[in-house]
Amino acid sequence: MEGPPRRKPSLAESANYQGNATLLMLERIAHPKIRKQIVDTKVAIEEMWEPPETREAIEKDLDEHIHIAATKTRISHDDSHPTTNTIPLKWTMHGQRPSIQQLSVVEAHEKGHLIRPYGLYGDFFKKGFDSAACSVDESRL
Repeated sequence: MEGPPRRKPSLAESANYQGNATLLMLERIAHPKIRKQIVDTKVAIEEMWEPPETREAIEKDLDEHIHIAATKTRISHDDSHPTTNTIPLKWTMHGQRPSIQQLSVVEAHEKGHLIRPYGLYGDFFKKGFDSAACSVDESRL
């Protein structure tokens, strides 16, 4: 027996989500439409290389990376910056220890790089951005 349909959260609720950000990311990536977008993007990128990976190989690789992101969180006991490979327990943001929610978002962000390693494909993506039109206010970070 299936329960009532889930109510779609409002934009404000979604933007201010207080649960585990990694679990939310994994839930979103499991959605068939989002999964297809990830695979389609990687297929388009692969078409730039010789020989390109097959769609099946790309899907298998995606599944392996999702499994790693869902089952492993490597930690270190130093104060280095978080990376795709490691979340350091003594890392600070602007001289302060991040909250549990901030660490959750950082973990999801870094695991997102593992699942979607688009940083490796800068030439593909930079065509869509005018970096000269961007400015960063460090005080707002």
